[in-house]
Amino acid sequence: IFALPGNPFSVLTALKIFVEPFLKNIFQQEVETKMVFITSERKKNNQLDEFLPVKYTSNGYEIISFNGSGDITSILHADGIAMHSKNWGKI
Repeated sequence: IFALPGNPFSVLTALKIFVEPFLKNIFQQEVETKMVFITSERKKNNQLDEFLPVKYTSNGYEIISFNGSGDITSILHADGIAMHSKNWGKI
């Protein structure tokens, strides 16, 4: 049983991090995850890991303008999800 949050971006993030790998493991499929690094500067808003929508461009992945986990339009234009780790950069 997975309890998912209610906001659209939060649901997508939880599905990609927890549910999809679990289901692929049950059905004996390989979990393919691609890690990319965000090259732009970004100030952290808190001491937690943060997840952000990203879009692929000719220069690599770039963060999409994002207004919180309820911002459904950012998901429509996203090609992936980036994690800004609590260990990368301080407030």
